[in-house]
Amino acid sequence: MPAVIVRRRDRFTAVIRVRETGVGETEALAHIADSGRLKELVYPGNLGMVRKVPAPAGGSPAARVTSYDLVLACAGTDSEGKRSWVSIDTRYPNKVFGYALVNRVISEFAGYSEVHPEFSYVHEQDPGNRVPKSRLDFLLRGEGLPPALVEVKSVTLCVNGKGLFPDAPTVRGARHLRELMRAVKEGYRAYAVFIAQRSDIRTISPNRETDPGFADALKEAQRNGVRLLGFSCSVTPEEIVFDPSGLPVILS
Repeated sequence: MPAVIVRRRDRFTAVIRVRETGVGETEALAHIADSGRLKELVYPGNLGMVRKVPAPAGGSPAARVTSYDLVLACAGTDSEGKRSWVSIDTRYPNKVFGYALVNRVISEFAGYSEVHPEFSYVHEQDPGNRVPKSRLDFLLRGEGLPPALVEVKSVTLCVNGKGLFPDAPTVRGARHLRELMRAVKEGYRAYAVFIAQRSDIRTISPNRETDPGFADALKEAQRNGVRLLGFSCSVTPEEIVFDPSGLPVILS
C-alpha cells in the first residue's frame, strides 16, 4: 500500500504516514531491510510502498516494533509522468535470483541442477579448523561441473544510468570477496553477482568514492578468478521481474 516517508528514524526504521481503510491516516514505524544510506530514496516527503506485517498468531506479543515493511521507494517520474520505483528490500534479490537458478534461465548457471541457499563455507585447505568462515548466498552443484559459490549484492544507487555498489561502506562485502578468492584456489567456481533493483541502471560499478576498500577488493577478486555478473530487475508495486540477459560490470 502507498505511504509517505516522514523521516528515517535509524538504520533499519522509518517513520511513515499511511492510510488504512477504517482507520484513516496515521503515523507508523516501518522496517527497512537495507542498511545502506538510501539518501536519494528514503527522505521526508518521498512516496514509498509498504507491506503490512501480520500480527503474530495466538495473541502473543510481537517480536518487532514495526507494523510495516518499507519495500519500495519512488525515484522520480519519467517524461510521461509515470513513477519509477526502486526495491529497497535486500531480501528480494536473493529470492528472484534463486528462482532464476532453480528454473535455469541464466545461461551461465544452466548446467547446475542443485541450488543450496545460505551455504556455510569452510576452507577445504584448513582441515584443522572446521569453523565456517562465512555464510555465502548460494552453493551450486551440477554433474561434470566444479561446485560454484555465489554471493549476491543488491544495487539501489543510480547515477546517470550507472549502478553503484555499495552506497555505504561494507566491511562484510570485502570479506565475502576474499572468501570467494580463496574458494577459487580450492577448486570452486566463484561469482559476485550484482542485482539492480531498478530498471534505469545500464551498467554496474563499484562505488570507489564511498568504499575504496571494496572497490580494490573487487578488482583483486576479478584478477584472481572470481567472475563478476550484473543483472537488472523491472520494479512496480505489483511485481519485481528479473531480467536474465545481464548488465556489464565495469571496474574503475
